[in-house]
Amino acid sequence: MDTNTDNDRMNAKYDEIRDVLQSDCSEKDFRSLKCPQCGGELVLRVNHDGKRFFVRCADDSTHLAMHCENDSPPAWFEQMPHTGWYGTRQA
Repeated sequence: MDTNTDNDRMNAKYDEIRDVLQSDCSEKDFRSLKCPQCGGELVLRVNHDGKRFFVRCADDSTHLAMHCENDSPPAWFEQMPHTGWYGTRQA
């Protein structure tokens, strides 16, 4: 298999996650997203400013870990943990 093609597919999946979270997505939309590498759940932490956020793979942050910003965050961001970027996995 072509390594460049694999990398392009993986990057497209990362971009999709970023695009969804930078839109007016629902919490259900977020929960439907999965780690591009292992298919696991994602963890979202919202900064105290309510606009910047960190998303990572719940199982292994080396799979996915990115900071982003949404200038018009969806209302459900307010209910997400604002305790910092990292936290424990919630059951």
